[in-house]
Amino acid sequence: MADSAPASAAQTTQLPLDIRILLNTTASFVAKNGPRTEECIRVSNAGNPLFDFLNGKGPYHAYYQHQLSEFRAQIQTQSAAPADGIDSAD
Repeated sequence: MADSAPASAAQTTQLPLDIRILLNTTASFVAKNGPRTEECIRVSNAGNPLFDFLNGKGPYHAYYQHQLSEFRAQIQTQSAAPADGIDSAD
């Protein structure tokens, strides 16, 4: 059940830097491009243990899911906010 819990700050600091970069980059890319992108990455990296987090396995799955949710929320917030420099009164 620990895999479904949000990633804590302690877990984040324990992640090796290269793994953290991989997870964050993948989560950001999937958040921007959609679930089909995640499926393509999963298929392209089948058998690669570094990408087990995409299959719901491994110690990094919860962190990945948390980051994916965070990136999706950021994108949603950005798309809901008016663009800077646009004056609707003109």
